Amino acid sequence: MLDPTAVRDLLAGGSLPPAPRLELPGRRTFELARRRRLVAVVNLSADSPYPESVAESPSAARRLAVTARDAGADFVEFGLESTAPGARTRDAGAQLDLLLPALEQCLDLGVEIMVETRHPAVVETAMRLGVRMVNLVGYAHRELAFDTVARYDGAVVLPYLPGGTPALGKYTLRAGDTAVPDRLDFLRSRLGEAEAAGVTRCVVDPAIGFAFELDDGTGRASYQMSQYLQLHRLGALGVPVLATLVHAPGVFAGAYRRLAEPIMAVLAMIGGGQLLRTHEVGAVETVRRLLDSFEP
Repeated sequence: MLDPTAVRDLLAGGSLPPAPRLELPGRRTFELARRRRLVAVVNLSADSPYPESVAESPSAARRLAVTARDAGADFVEFGLESTAPGARTRDAGAQLDLLLPALEQCLDLGVEIMVETRHPAVVETAMRLGVRMVNLVGYAHRELAFDTVARYDGAVVLPYLPGGTPALGKYTLRAGDTAVPDRLDFLRSRLGEAEAAGVTRCVVDPAIGFAFELDDGTGRASYQMSQYLQLHRLGALGVPVLATLVHAPGVFAGAYRRLAEPIMAVLAMIGGGQLLRTHEVGAVETVRRLLDSFEP
C-alpha cells in the first residue's frame, strides 16, 4: 500500500544536486531548482503505441509541436523508432528520412527540439542543423556519438539501458528489487565516458518505462511507482534527472487510458524528477504548476 510510511521510506537516503540547472548552447539556461521542465514526445514512427503522439507527416509534427509548446513544454522530442514489442527498427538513413522534413518544419518554433536516436550519423546531422540535445537510446557506438555531441557543445540524455538498447538485455526483477544501485553504477559509468569525451551537458534517465521483464499490470505499475519516489537517489550523480512518465496500459485502459501520466507525474516530482517526459503535456503541466507552487 502506498501510504505515508511507504512514502517516507522510499524518500529516505538520497539527495538532489544543489541548484540543478541545464545549460544549453546559446546561453539558454533552465533553472530546475525553481521549476521542473516538460519534454513533449512527438513520435515520427507510426508504430508508436501512444496514438495521440504520432505525427504522420511533417506538417502534423509541427502541429503537435506547437500544441505542446503552447501547453507548457520546454522541449519537444522527436521519436524515430518505437520501443514497442514487434516495432520496426530503422537504420540511420531511414531515421533521417523521417527526421529531416520534421526538423525543417519545427526548428523555428522557439522550443528546444530533442532527437531520440541510437545512430551517431543521426546525432551528427541533427546537431549540424541546429538541434542542441539528443536522447541516446543505444550505446553500441556511443564513443562516436559522444565525440559528436562534444564537438557541437551539445547536451545528451543518458538512459539506463543495461542491454545497450531498449529492446535488448532486459533484466528480471527480484522480489523487493529497487534496481537503484544498478542504475547508479551504470549511469555513473556512462556519465564518466561522456565527460571523458568532452561532453559537458548531461542528463540521466533511469528508464523506468522499459529495460526490465515484468508483465503489464499492477505489479509493474507498483514497481514503477516505487522508482519514481526514489529518483532523488540519482542526485548523487550531480546532473539533472529526467523521468519518462509511463502510461501503464495494464492498469489504465479504455476511458481511463490517459490518466496514467499525470498521476505518475505527481510521484516523479515528489521523488526528485526535474525533467518530465510525457505524451500528455497539458495535464502534466497542470500538475507541474500545482506542485511547483506548493509551499509547506
